[in-house]
Amino acid sequence: MLAEKLGLSKGTVSLALNGKPGVSSQTRDLVLKCAAEMNYKGYAVRQSTRQVAVLLPRLTSSFNSEILAGIERAAGELDYDLIVHTIEGKSFKYEPFIQRIKDRVDGLITSTGLLTEKTRELLGEVGAPIVCLAPEKRGDASVSVNHRKSCEQVIHHLFELGHREIAYCHGISRYSELRLGYSRDAAAELGMKLLTCSTESELEPEIAYYNFSKFMAEGHKFTAVVCASDFIAGGVLQLLNDSGLRVPHDVSLVGFDGLSWTKLLTPPLTTVQQPLSEQGEAAMHLLVDLIKGRGADHYILDSTLIIRNSTAKVKS
Repeated sequence: MLAEKLGLSKGTVSLALNGKPGVSSQTRDLVLKCAAEMNYKGYAVRQSTRQVAVLLPRLTSSFNSEILAGIERAAGELDYDLIVHTIEGKSFKYEPFIQRIKDRVDGLITSTGLLTEKTRELLGEVGAPIVCLAPEKRGDASVSVNHRKSCEQVIHHLFELGHREIAYCHGISRYSELRLGYSRDAAAELGMKLLTCSTESELEPEIAYYNFSKFMAEGHKFTAVVCASDFIAGGVLQLLNDSGLRVPHDVSLVGFDGLSWTKLLTPPLTTVQQPLSEQGEAAMHLLVDLIKGRGADHYILDSTLIIRNSTAKVKS
């Protein structure tokens, strides 16, 4: 009734009534004033449950598993329990999930890619703060990585090795889009040529293998390949081997994410080590700060370029 009278969503009204972050002071004052005028008794201050919901893509990817490990570690230190749900494909039912966690959690950690406009509206009804694992800073409380700095490190590393023609194999997600854009800018600044090859998935090496084989069949010239994920790099590495090209003697190769198995490849992969577990820990700490009404609304973490044996000086 109160939400309808004010023309606001139930989630916004719930946040305002329960003193939670996520609404402006003007909106909160408006809701509280209207509630007082209506002698509104339809709410009670939310009591802490010491539980947090986590909604992530499938955990078969070591990427998400390491992030979850960081969330679990920080939750234990902060004396919170987790309710973890993972999404596989498009069959996940958001409404039953939200009904299950409603009134059971103090907050939610999820990935920006899972939040549609409808999902945001539904999650707003939970009346608890949300922290997003995001590719970049946006309107949500979020944790992200400094992709610009990471990409500049990769391009400068290859430039110092004498490479001037680079192939860039990327996916179609916002993460890939950012990494491609920052890499292109860094290459242009150094006068390097950057050719692009698109693949449909950052997580499936066999798809990268197929798409990069078509790219190579077009006769492009390059001395190094940069990949927007380690999974893409795994597919490209196998293709280069099958094509009779030696890494790094003929072609240098760089991945992105720093997944643990990349050091077991032949040769071990030069890659950008993302702070995966650290992202999870930061998200949990940020969420607890929001629950307690304090702290910042965004953390930006730095990655580290791990130089291994898949990159070398260009052949003269």
